[in-house]
Amino acid sequence: MRILHHIPNLAGGGAERQLALVASAQARAGHDVHVALLDGGVHLSQVESSGVTVHRLPPSGHYDPRLVVRLTRLIKWAHPDVNHTWLTLMDVAAGAASMLARSPWVMSELSVAAAYTDGYKYRVRETFGRLADAVIANSSAGRAYWVQKGAREDRCVVVPNPVDLDAIDASPAPSVRDVDPNHPLVLFVGRLAPEKNLDTILDTFALVLPQRNAKAMICGDGPERDSVARGIAERRLSEHVVIAGYRTDVWSLLRAAKLTVCLSRFEGRPNVVLEAMAARCPLVVSDIPAHHELLTADQALFVPTDDPAAAATAMASILDDPGSAAERSISARRAVEAFRAEKIVGEMAAVYNRVIRR
Repeated sequence: MRILHHIPNLAGGGAERQLALVASAQARAGHDVHVALLDGGVHLSQVESSGVTVHRLPPSGHYDPRLVVRLTRLIKWAHPDVNHTWLTLMDVAAGAASMLARSPWVMSELSVAAAYTDGYKYRVRETFGRLADAVIANSSAGRAYWVQKGAREDRCVVVPNPVDLDAIDASPAPSVRDVDPNHPLVLFVGRLAPEKNLDTILDTFALVLPQRNAKAMICGDGPERDSVARGIAERRLSEHVVIAGYRTDVWSLLRAAKLTVCLSRFEGRPNVVLEAMAARCPLVVSDIPAHHELLTADQALFVPTDDPAAAATAMASILDDPGSAAERSISARRAVEAFRAEKIVGEMAAVYNRVIRR
């Protein structure tokens, strides 16, 4: 099968990581995989080294109508069996190009309704998305969003995010400067954005880290980076919390950390939670549907979204009782085995084949 993925770039976001993993696994499965993008990114080398053909389009603004023309030409030239679009820009531009070229089109939904404001670009995406031959959502809530928006229910399917378990298992030990046995390591990994509930996380850190002589790394970047830096200073946590920015060694850090905390207000299917499960890293997570879709109370500690005291109690229990935390982590690892990349790309191929037959 010839598959043409469309994504703006392969930077460090969750969608970009998923595309890189999916495209690489599809190539290993014997498919002829192509990726169209406007710019490179940290995941480009992974994609290129896996045998995927990359098409770099001339840079253009997000509202440049020439992008649709260029994508239409590429689709007609490549003649894919299916086009798969990722993120709003390509959902609209490559979705339109796919329809103009009369080429099958599948769209990804990686979030939930709460992630979308009433902005113009999201209304345009909704209009186009209802016309897609299929919507692959990575969560039940993502599927429900499109059904509610008027997409055909039989064309909206849930296919979970894949996890590269073998690569996580093979990740090397982290740098000694990042992991000090005298200071337990706590992680937050994700985009520094409002939905990640970073104020509550910092309040939680203030209640736990100084008392346990622990260190926390905040791995990621985003619009709230400056606000997080101010919050660290205001809570006098500079000796205990570091903003590490985007890291290429997150899997190694997850394997070494004593716990990972994710107190998001909403999620689609959070990659970091899946990867922490794979790395057997104990988890403290917010009590939201997306986390319950992945985990049980035997696999992680659930806490109210905006309750730093409850989150601090959960973190302290993990640091003080590593044996119980390890038992939950082993159970979580068994659960994440269901999301091996090879299995998930097989589920995607089944969706593609249904679209092609139609």
